[in-house]
Amino acid sequence: MERQSIGMDTFSAENIRNCEKHVLSMQRRLDKAVANNDKEGIRETFDLLTKRSKAVVILATWRITQRNTAKYTAGVDGTAIPKGQSREYQNQIRHKIMAEIDIGRQPDKIKGIYIPKLNGKRRPLGIPTMHDRIVQEILRIGLNPIVEYHFNNNSYGFRPKRSCQDAMSQLFVKLAREDRPRYVIKNNLKGCFNHIKHEHIIETLNEWQVPKWATETIQKMLKSEIFHNGEVYDSETGAPQGGLISPLLANVALTTLDDFCNKFGTRKSNPIVRYADDFVIVSRNEPEAKQIQEEIAEHLFSKVGLTLSEEKTKITHIHKGFDFLGFNFRKYKTEIKGGKVKYVLSIRPQKEKVNNLLEECKEILDSHKTTTQEKIILLLTPKLVGWAMYYRHVVATRTFSRIDGKLWDKLYRWAKRRHPNKSKGWIINKYFQRTPERKSHFVDRESNIKLPTLGKIPTKRFVKVNNDHRVYDRDPKTLEYWNKREYLNAFDQIESGKRKRLFQQQKGKCTHCKGAITRDDVYEQRMHVHHVVPKSEGGTDNYSNLRLVHIECHREIHARKHVDKEDVGKV
Repeated sequence: MERQSIGMDTFSAENIRNCEKHVLSMQRRLDKAVANNDKEGIRETFDLLTKRSKAVVILATWRITQRNTAKYTAGVDGTAIPKGQSREYQNQIRHKIMAEIDIGRQPDKIKGIYIPKLNGKRRPLGIPTMHDRIVQEILRIGLNPIVEYHFNNNSYGFRPKRSCQDAMSQLFVKLAREDRPRYVIKNNLKGCFNHIKHEHIIETLNEWQVPKWATETIQKMLKSEIFHNGEVYDSETGAPQGGLISPLLANVALTTLDDFCNKFGTRKSNPIVRYADDFVIVSRNEPEAKQIQEEIAEHLFSKVGLTLSEEKTKITHIHKGFDFLGFNFRKYKTEIKGGKVKYVLSIRPQKEKVNNLLEECKEILDSHKTTTQEKIILLLTPKLVGWAMYYRHVVATRTFSRIDGKLWDKLYRWAKRRHPNKSKGWIINKYFQRTPERKSHFVDRESNIKLPTLGKIPTKRFVKVNNDHRVYDRDPKTLEYWNKREYLNAFDQIESGKRKRLFQQQKGKCTHCKGAITRDDVYEQRMHVHHVVPKSEGGTDNYSNLRLVHIECHREIHARKHVDKEDVGKV
C-alpha cells in the first residue's frame, strides 16, 4: 500500500480507502500500547504513524485539500486549491503541497480574520497555511488514540464516534426520572479558544506519554504569530479557532474539568455533560449548584486560565427549562390517573433554531425570486432535511408540522410574486399538489420533484454510545459493536425510502471504493445516487440501475467515463 502512494492515482477513491485502512490499523496498534502503558511502544508506533508513513501524509493531504470546506482559503503564503479547475489540475497542486510536507518545520504565521456572530459581535478566526493544516491533521491522527484513552466519558464534542445526540441522550438519562437532580448549571466558557494556557495543554500531553518532539511541535503551533491587517501579534495563550488541531487540544485542556466534577457526583455518575466549551452540570438543589459553580470557576481559572461567561452561565430549575446544543430541556406538569401530578422531561428543538431555519429559507426565496421552481426545491431540500434529521430524535413532530405550515405560506407568497394577477386557486394548481390528506405539497411537475414534508419524517429515540468500548480497540467484540453502530446510525440518517433500500442492498458499502458509507457521509450529504446507465442514454430509475456511492467516488466515476469516451474517440 505504501509503495503505490506516488502517481496520478494517489488520490483515487481506492487508494484513499487503502490509506484509511492502513492508518486505522496503526491507530489500533497505538491504542494497545497506551492501554498496556507501554511507553516504548507508544513512542515507536506514534513516530511510525506520524513521521514515516506515506499513507498518513496522503490521507491528511486529501482530507484538508478535498474534504475540508476551507480548501479554497489560503493562509499567509497564498497557497490554496484553485476553485473551478479540473480534477487533474487540482491533483497536481495536491502533489506539490504533499511533496513539501515537513512535520518538523517551524510553523508559518497564522492569518487572522474576524467573522460575524449571530449576536452582532465578531469571532476571531486563525487560518494556518495549507502546509500547517496538513501537519496538524497528521498530528491529530496520531494523537487521537492516545488522548481518547484518557478523555472522560462525559465529553462528547469533536471526538470520533460521538455526537451532539450522544450528549443530549446522556442528559436525558441524568434528568428524566423523578428522583433525578432538579437544578441545572448551564455553562459556557468565555473566549475558550483564546485563553487556554499553553503550559496546561503541554503538561497534560506529557503526562499522557505523547512523545516530546510532538509536544514541542504543538507548542510551536500554539505560539505561532498572528498576521492581521499588516500587523504581527504574539500568541501567548489560546488555540486559534480555525486550526485543525485546536478542538482536540481544547478537549485535552478541559479533561481536568471533567475529572474535577467527579467529586460532585456519585461513584457511578459524574454530574457533567460537556460538548467542547459548552457544558451542563446537574445538581440536587440550588445552594449545592451555587457551590459547584464557584468551585469549578476557581478550578478552571487557576488550572486552565479560563473564566465562565456571565452572559451564558446560569442556574435554573428543570421545570423552567434550558437550552443546550440546539435542544430545549424541560420537565412539564402532567396529570396521571387518580388525580396525581408528575413532571415529565421533554426535549424539543430550541425555538431560536426553528426561527433561524425559517429565516434562512426566507432569505433563499427572497434572493431567488425569478429562479425556477426546481432550483428552489433543490436549494431548500438539503437544508430542511438536514435540520430535521438532527432533531428527529426528540419530541419534534409538532415542530416539524408547524415548520411545514409556515414554509407553505412563504412558498405561496414566492409564487404569488411571480404571478400577481393570477388567483389563489391557479397558483396552488400550478405550484402545489393535493394529497389524500387534503394537504398540498410544493411540487415541480416538469421535473417531478417535490419539497420534502418534515411532518412525515418519523421521530425515533437516539441510542447513546456505549462507553465500554474504546474507539481504537481491536478486540473482535468492540470491532463488531462499532461496525454495527456505524451501519445503524448511517441508515437512521437516510430520509429517502429508495436510498434506504439501496443502502441495505449494498450492506452500507459504496459500490465504487467498497468503503463504508458513514453517518457523517449521509448527514453532510457526501452520499450520491449513481445511475449505471445515465438517464441521457436511456437509463431508468429502477433499483437495478442505481448505486449508492460517496460523492468523491461519483465524481471519479464520471471523470473516468469522460476519459474513456475521449480515448474511444482517438481510436
